[in-house]
Amino acid sequence: SSRRQTINLSPPPSPNVTEPSIFHKLEQVYLIAHKRVQRFPKIDRYTLGINIENKILEILELAIHSISKTGVSRLLMIQKIDTELKIARILVRTAYKAKSLPQSGYIELSEKFTEIGSMVGGWIKETKARNK
Repeated sequence: SSRRQTINLSPPPSPNVTEPSIFHKLEQVYLIAHKRVQRFPKIDRYTLGINIENKILEILELAIHSISKTGVSRLLMIQKIDTELKIARILVRTAYKAKSLPQSGYIELSEKFTEIGSMVGGWIKETKARNK
């Protein structure tokens, strides 16, 4: 008689309350973008689509790195996040104009980018105030 071995897979841990909420917003926007990019026409999926996904992941990495920084180096990193976020917005707008992304996807991602942009703006102000 063969015994079946069951593997108990538990769900991922719930979000760490000590993590800044920007991490959760970036994770959300990545998952939305990933789902949308899968529906891009093949010609755009592996160019523009991959660039959008990679840009969001880059922003998430920068946010994680900036937590360990202080002073001017933190401010510079957060300003880089702001710049990369602007680039991500332009890539999404380009995908919409190229008809790879429907209007609903463009609106959904743009709203998320606006939320994240506000958070980054607040983070920049807070960091500047601390450096005075």
